[in-house]
Amino acid sequence: MVVSTTVLSIRSVCPRVTVKVLYEYDFTDGWQHDLRVEQILPLEPGRYYPVRIGGRRTAPPEDCGGPWAFLELRQHYSVFCIAQRLLELLKPHCRQ
Repeated sequence: MVVSTTVLSIRSVCPRVTVKVLYEYDFTDGWQHDLRVEQILPLEPGRYYPVRIGGRRTAPPEDCGGPWAFLELRQHYSVFCIAQRLLELLKPHCRQ
């Protein structure tokens, strides 16, 4: 089912708990997310909605170039790559 509206309820797309839906966030970059409603909780006064309460990894930065560019960016800033770059920068000073 393809839905292209700006305002809709979760219940209209995912009528039951545990049903999985595919959500395409950005049509130009190809972001696709598998969503599954695990539980429907009562609304809390003073809380802003919608809210994400779990999931693996944090959200990518806006307009980062799509999934492949985001993965490349994550790899570039990995602990291993940062340590490797620091060693490259320190090598000339260690030889003196």
